[in-house]
Amino acid sequence: VTSFKCGGFAMGYSANHMLSDGIGLRIFFENVASLLAGKPLPFPPYNNRRDLAARTPPRVEFSHRELTKVSIPERDKTIYMKIFQIMDENLDNKIFHLSSDNILKLKKEAKMSNVEGTDIITSFNVVMAHLWRCRGLSENDPEKKTSTILYAVDLRSRLQPPLPLSYAGNAIISAYATASISELKEKPLGYLVQLISQGTKRITNEYARSHIDWLELHTGFPHGDFYVSPWWKIGLADVDYPWGRPKYCTPVLHFRKLLVLLLPNSDGLNVLVSLPHDEMGKFQDLFRRLDSFHISQSRL
Repeated sequence: VTSFKCGGFAMGYSANHMLSDGIGLRIFFENVASLLAGKPLPFPPYNNRRDLAARTPPRVEFSHRELTKVSIPERDKTIYMKIFQIMDENLDNKIFHLSSDNILKLKKEAKMSNVEGTDIITSFNVVMAHLWRCRGLSENDPEKKTSTILYAVDLRSRLQPPLPLSYAGNAIISAYATASISELKEKPLGYLVQLISQGTKRITNEYARSHIDWLELHTGFPHGDFYVSPWWKIGLADVDYPWGRPKYCTPVLHFRKLLVLLLPNSDGLNVLVSLPHDEMGKFQDLFRRLDSFHISQSRL
């Protein structure tokens, strides 16, 4: 805890992501807030990790394009460390603000694309589709033919039987969507929204169990061009402590090209993007031009 002269303070928390996901973190802080107020736990933690264990024997029933195998020679810790270490990159880091009006305009644009079922035109799906297009078309690789976006999906309600809402571990799985570069450039926004929606719907109980079994059999990692983490949806700023709700909540992280963070804002959301300078320029132009509205931004 860091106290400030104004009377406010910042509260930090550090944990391994294998221990808990963002929802588990929110549950933890909800319980902390209740304990500080002298109240019973609203979410008694459920910690049975066996609920997400691989089956015996493991059964991989899908291709799992969101994962890739990694060969690590036995006992070669040097190679192991190189895989996991964060490489220094010369990146521009910027925060782009999407207001509620911006998101509404994206939804209207998606509806004009004659997508199948307007129920898929959600704030999450249109923001993801817009980011995917801008991010995919900003890369400096003329040989690149396809683009794959990865994004986090919560398994709690998707498993059979469902995990308790108070499950305190990591119940996140990587969903994916893939399109050709020409599709990102030429297809309407609604087409990309459909692909994002299909990627989410792909995560059924059977698919999730197969994903877990794949990881039991292979050493591997999520595989895509970039990963979007929707911190915007976690709700840490809604935790009601005895002294009030937080003014702002955000992760402290090392900027990486492969990671895009969606962060909360009182009006819409903030998008944290890290890219090489020339790619950032392209991303910024695409972010503005493709949807014909002004996007406020700030440099980090």
